[in-house]
Amino acid sequence: MLASLALAAGLLITGCGGGVPEPSAAESTGAGIQRAPASTEPTDESPGIADMPYLPLRLGSTTARFQRVYRLALLASESPLEPLPEHATRADIDAWAEGALRPWVALRSDILASCRIELRALRAGEREEHLIASALLGYLYEDTALQLRGVRIPVPSNPRADVRAAPPERIEFLLEQARRAFERCLLAGVGALEVASYRQYCEEAITRLGPSSAEHVDDDSERDE
Repeated sequence: MLASLALAAGLLITGCGGGVPEPSAAESTGAGIQRAPASTEPTDESPGIADMPYLPLRLGSTTARFQRVYRLALLASESPLEPLPEHATRADIDAWAEGALRPWVALRSDILASCRIELRALRAGEREEHLIASALLGYLYEDTALQLRGVRIPVPSNPRADVRAAPPERIEFLLEQARRAFERCLLAGVGALEVASYRQYCEEAITRLGPSSAEHVDDDSERDE
């Protein structure tokens, strides 16, 4: 059982997955993934993402690639990992792993892979879009790492013991990718005054994450970014 949990979390390292669905379709799928209520905001306004600065651009006026990154980040923010039941039995843990952890990891893996692809194309486009998209990718990596790190799986045979949903080196891999995305945000340039809040967010994130641990990152992991 524990080996299967590690395998599920390992999908986030390899970027495996069957392709992320469009956000509008994905909101109706994914057992075990908590969904926020549908937004009641007018369609001509930019929806906000929790813990991120307000989007200073009108989403409908941005490029299709940027809109995809933003909506995928929004989907991820509205789809947190369902918590493990309190006092879980072995059967509860197995059911949670199959019904909650695996679908969530698959969705996050596909979202991250899709956002990386779009970000590569955005580098040649508008500076503000590239800057914000880099911040969004960093947010996705960091949030994924923190959610996985926060899961402690009890060992039914030993009430005092528990294991993590993902090993430390995989969590550090995700955090290193977050650092790199936040650094790309700053390297994208100053941009217009309206995006200053995103530059500040990236600066604070780099400080929060601390020094790089590049030895935990495979050479080919983010070569094209």
